[in-house]
Amino acid sequence: TGIIEVARIDETLHVERPMYSSSSHVLSVYILDPTGSIARRSDISSGLTSVDRIQVLSGLKEGDRIILSDSSGWNQHDEVQLD
Repeated sequence: TGIIEVARIDETLHVERPMYSSSSHVLSVYILDPTGSIARRSDISSGLTSVDRIQVLSGLKEGDRIILSDSSGWNQHDEVQLD
């Protein structure tokens, strides 16, 4: 068992890869507020991707929490309240 490292990008922001995301695109994601009860849609620019991670070029800052699961059913809403 081993890990093959094809590329390494130091000093970059990355998150778990949201469903249906691809590299070098603008993605619409829902960012959780500090309480975790409201999520607001925001666009982020993505860079390189791996199987489970995606590089964030803009639109998120360190510490932001996003919804990774399929949120396409909420596309008509800019903000959703979570229970």
